[in-house]
Amino acid sequence: MIIHLWTGPRSLSTATLYSFAQRNDTLGIDEPLYASWLDKNPNIFRPYREELLAVHKTDGNQVMNDFYAMDDKPIIVCKHIAKQFLGIEKSALYHPRAKHVFLIRNPMEMILGWERKSEVHQEPCSLGTMSLPLMVELFSDIRRVVKQDPIVIDADLLQKYPKMILTLLCNKLDIPFDENMLKWEAGPKDVDGYARESGYSSFFFNFNFLPDSGLLIGTIVSTKLLGLKILVTALNLGYSVRNNWSYIVKHFHFTTF
Repeated sequence: MIIHLWTGPRSLSTATLYSFAQRNDTLGIDEPLYASWLDKNPNIFRPYREELLAVHKTDGNQVMNDFYAMDDKPIIVCKHIAKQFLGIEKSALYHPRAKHVFLIRNPMEMILGWERKSEVHQEPCSLGTMSLPLMVELFSDIRRVVKQDPIVIDADLLQKYPKMILTLLCNKLDIPFDENMLKWEAGPKDVDGYARESGYSSFFFNFNFLPDSGLLIGTIVSTKLLGLKILVTALNLGYSVRNNWSYIVKHFHFTTF
């Protein structure tokens, strides 16, 4: 099984990848499309750009297709920042081995987290930067072609109720929940992507998930909430509702608000 974890920046995605990497049956891969995206965007600054491009494949289509030939472990989890999929053939999304999980977060938390790392990426915040329109587009296309709703989870709920959300997620993926998913050792990990491997990021996820904090009613996030969060982000970033509503409705065509 190849699990594609689609998310935006600053959405607890690294912690989620660490969580899956604690399983003996799982191989985690951190942002395998990063080099492809940087190669297509020569004006995007990253302090480790040249080093990353020198050691990772820049053909995103090949990277996606290579996943389906892998048999290192029964489960392979690939964490993707969704904007890094731009320019890649969507046919790779519909492979029989593919499962898709969308990890979303309160947009204002994403924006604040992005601003805290501005010295590294030097990239202004926008809808595209946060990957939100492409997440809706990918969700819609996968749902339309595969005839099945991808899984959507809220990072804020995951952080507050980790055992419950991870158990539900594993159930949705038809794999057993593993208690090891709740804890990991501090410091760098084998699964770390190039930015963390190279020491450009001094912060590693040293925390473990805390015990669930009380009763939660309605845990798996509805598809409508995904669209609403994107609309809220558009408003918070100063976008015109009229200009962005048609885009959102076009790609989020399976429901109305």
